[in-house]
Amino acid sequence: MYSWNIGSVAAGVTGTVVLTGHVQASVACGTVLTNTAGITTTSADQDLTNNLATAMVSVVCQPDLSIVKNDRVGGPTEPPFVQPGDVITYSISYNNVGTDPAANAVVTETLPDFTTFVGPTGPSGWFQVGTSRDYTYSLGTVSASAGGVLEFAVQVQSGPADGSYITNTVCIGTSDPDPVSQNDCSYEQTLFRLTTPRLNVSKSAQPASGSTVAPGDTITYTVVVLNDGSADASNILITDTLPLTEVTFVTASLSTGGPVNGPNPLTATVGSLPVSNAVTMTVVVTVNNVVTGTVITNTAQAVADTLAVQSSLPVTHVVGAAGAGALNAVKLADPPGGTPVDPDDTITYTIVITNGSTPVTNFVLTDTIPADTAFVTGSASHTPTIGVISADSSRVRLDIATFPANTTVTASFQVTVTTSFTTTISNQAVYLSDQTALTDTNVVTHPVRGTQLRAVYLPIILKGYPEVPPTPTPTPTPTPTPLAYVSDVAVDPDSNQVFIASPRHDWVYVIDGSTDTLDRNVGVAHGPTGLTVLDSIVPQNNRVFVAHQYALNNWNPGVKIFGVNDTSSYNLTPDPYVGAAPIKIASNGANNERVYVSNYFDKLAVIDGSAVGGETRLGWVEQKGWQGAYGIDTSRATNRVYLATRDTGELVVFDGNGDRLLQSGYIPTHIKPPQACSLWSVAVNESTGHVFVPCPQLSKVYVLQESDFTLLEGLGVLESREGGLALVISPQAAPWIAEIDVPSGTGLGEEGIAVVDQPDGYVFITNARNHTVVVLQDGTTPAYVTTISAQGTEPQGVDVNPVTGKFYVGNAASNDVTVFSATPPFTHTATIPLTP
Repeated sequence: MYSWNIGSVAAGVTGTVVLTGHVQASVACGTVLTNTAGITTTSADQDLTNNLATAMVSVVCQPDLSIVKNDRVGGPTEPPFVQPGDVITYSISYNNVGTDPAANAVVTETLPDFTTFVGPTGPSGWFQVGTSRDYTYSLGTVSASAGGVLEFAVQVQSGPADGSYITNTVCIGTSDPDPVSQNDCSYEQTLFRLTTPRLNVSKSAQPASGSTVAPGDTITYTVVVLNDGSADASNILITDTLPLTEVTFVTASLSTGGPVNGPNPLTATVGSLPVSNAVTMTVVVTVNNVVTGTVITNTAQAVADTLAVQSSLPVTHVVGAAGAGALNAVKLADPPGGTPVDPDDTITYTIVITNGSTPVTNFVLTDTIPADTAFVTGSASHTPTIGVISADSSRVRLDIATFPANTTVTASFQVTVTTSFTTTISNQAVYLSDQTALTDTNVVTHPVRGTQLRAVYLPIILKGYPEVPPTPTPTPTPTPTPLAYVSDVAVDPDSNQVFIASPRHDWVYVIDGSTDTLDRNVGVAHGPTGLTVLDSIVPQNNRVFVAHQYALNNWNPGVKIFGVNDTSSYNLTPDPYVGAAPIKIASNGANNERVYVSNYFDKLAVIDGSAVGGETRLGWVEQKGWQGAYGIDTSRATNRVYLATRDTGELVVFDGNGDRLLQSGYIPTHIKPPQACSLWSVAVNESTGHVFVPCPQLSKVYVLQESDFTLLEGLGVLESREGGLALVISPQAAPWIAEIDVPSGTGLGEEGIAVVDQPDGYVFITNARNHTVVVLQDGTTPAYVTTISAQGTEPQGVDVNPVTGKFYVGNAASNDVTVFSATPPFTHTATIPLTP
């Protein structure tokens, strides 16, 4: 029961009271929701028959199929383009984001021009529709919240013009009504080059990547640069930046006999590299006396005339205690790794673990069952039978309390191949003990051959698909999931309130910062992923902007808004749409009252927040030459917008002065990090002009100086990107002023980062992988300070209140907010449970 005191109502006056309710997920379809409102007065009411009113609403459940595809081309470690003879394997992700099953679901692929179909084919694959270029894949019934991934492989033929794009379209349909058609089709464009070089950079190590090493051990890196293009490559520059805090350089050589310059970065130049030829650079280092558990990560890059920088996948080693390097694991398989397998084949995996001269305690081996396979029940065993082996459908685990010295243990298990796709099955084991950190062992792969073609005709389910301009679409963001308890945190110092986005409950929790207790919940649309507080000249007009993925259980992404003291939210006017997948959101405050929304696979959206209650979308940035946009922040000192991108691994910088970024022909600045890295988050200290960008894979934080560059200058080169030109600044030319190594920092900054805007302000970065918060300190030389426990599990968002001297961490798995002092020793002061 809710009541509203209206006060006195003059004769002839009418008004409206809006009450918003959230329909619980447990409500059955077809349920009729009845709501009755009544009005009373202390005055004499001459007619009581019109003082009650009732409204009834039926709960409607419908499916909503969505589909997204990716060509696996164009990423930092992926081929930059395709050429005749290449096979493009499209990864197609489909989901039913509705509330009802979708019956007779069918995916329809249209074979791109200048390609031929490769597979996989039926019975559990694609079927050609007659002699057309359409292929269908029957999914049957797709349950609500269910989904999967398909692959569609084509081979590129001659014919396209050099520099053109191969466009592919995929759509999904159902015999049931689907209320949202905008997400039924996905498009991908793949760059085609006819006669041009192409570099493929690979890196290996001895001991193998993932092995445990000890101080004093030798690591030999081998970098292979292959020209797998169709023309000779000229002026190849190979770069290998060594982590010299963890290793010491010994020697380096080039297979051509040419010089290797260094020691950091190591560089080698090759004048020409013919087609199908390779050059190898060998680097030898020794491991320094660093902290046990330190992860040594090394990545190589190569570039040539007319080509963009190509990177290798990283090679990693974990430093164990002295003598711990003797603990070794080798992965074997039957059939041997690299052997093609067919659907329903059996693969036997064997892991041989050998311990050296020192006993190892609390040893745990975990081997995850590979995707596209099923564990064979009862097949897990080990010998000799020390410890306990266990298994289920997801993993095999071996626990040994004390692993004796000079002992070898062999564990094995079997899987069957369950996919009919032309794909690759990969398997690797990891182990952990008191003496070693989590360490990958050898990776074993098996290519899967698709099933044979059968001439079967399946009609396409007739559906009116919308005509949408082709737009490259990367794989959807995996985190935070729509069912996470917590995704983002934002603080309003003016009202001393903290706002916590909850995708699980479709609302924003509000915490009273004076007592650090939960005050209220504000309902928003489904799947809120990002928060920002737009502070106005008048603090009472401060508002919270919430980026969300869905609305009313349908694919209808947008932004919700509410005042910092409000109890309900509202949409942008007149159209709430801000892009296909809004993720994070940032505001520039009273500076220009603009709000910027990052879109994982769409353009940057700009919102005018100057009119309270009349906020509207101004437009999108014209150019979209990046993939996987994620973290975002603004600098009020320069009116710049900084966007971290996960797929292209660039920091994209926009000029917000006078809405310059929305003008036709605007050229954003793309800054490459010092090493190839997937960038998730970014934060600006406006007092120093320092921009902090975590690199989760390499356990580093890069720091950029705003004043060291302008947005149009000679530091970079112009490149043609989707939607226009981009000014691309290489790692060597970029104004990076610091590269901070973080101990055991793998995964840092994948969701949350916050900075105190002071000359020596602290920076707080969450790490959900090890449930910690990393603390840095800004200054003339920004530096690592410490790592503290988040006092909760899987910390996500973080923000700081500089007025009260506290920072707040939202923990997704433990469903709570932990509060800390924002000054040393960063004391944990409260834990606030987030209860519905």
